[in-house]
Amino acid sequence: MRNGTPTALSCATDATGTCVAIAVIPVAFGAGDTIAAEIQHSAGSPLRDVRWSTDLEP
Repeated sequence: MRNGTPTALSCATDATGTCVAIAVIPVAFGAGDTIAAEIQHSAGSPLRDVRWSTDLEP
């Protein structure tokens, strides 16, 4: 999410629980923007440990 608005960036986890999201449509952020990650868990065991990271490129 950018400034509280959903973006086109998404991903689904694989069998190991790993997700690598690469935007098909680039998502632009500017100075002062707020970046948030939303996790939607649809089935299976409850989530116990969720981590995320990002690389910002100019």
